[in-house]
Formats: sequence, C-alpha cells, structure tokens
Amino acid sequence: MKDVLAATAWTSNADLIADCARLNYLQKDWVTLDPTYGKGNWWTVWRPDTLIEHDIKIDGVDFRNLPYGDGHFDAVAFDPPFVSVGGR
Repeated sequence: MKDVLAATAWTSNADLIADCARLNYLQKDWVTLDPTYGKGNWWTVWRPDTLIEHDIKIDGVDFRNLPYGDGHFDAVAFDPPFVSVGGR
C-alpha cells in the first residue's frame, strides 16, 4: 500500500480518524488503543467496536509505560500531549 498524503486540512481530528478508517488504516473489528485519550474527541465520528482508552489524567496510565505486551493491539491511535520544538 502506498502512503496517503493529505493535501488539505480536515475540519476536525474526528474527521481525520474517520478517513483513516475509510482508507482501511483502521478497521471496525480491530482492537484499538488510544493511550492519550483525553476527552475522546477523535472518536466522535467513527469508533471501533473495541477501543481501549487511557489517559494519565483520567486513570493514571502513562503512554510511555503501558501495561500491555507486544502485539496486544491491532492499531494504536496516538496523539502525544506535547508539541515538539517548532510546532506540529
């Protein structure tokens, strides 16, 4: 599969996630992890059947030290809670 490059901005992160699913980068029946879930805004348009949600402010689970072994998830949707030098 070739990389998909965005030529325009999405109206929301939720629309971005929905397009990822439409392009089969995410699938409804996959076990998906969002280790920086926050308020769950990504998942308001499309959501997998099994979404494991963590956020250090909600449940104390730090995305840098997850309590799962390798291969536990089919997909990980990850938006770290910081911005690198120079912005996004």
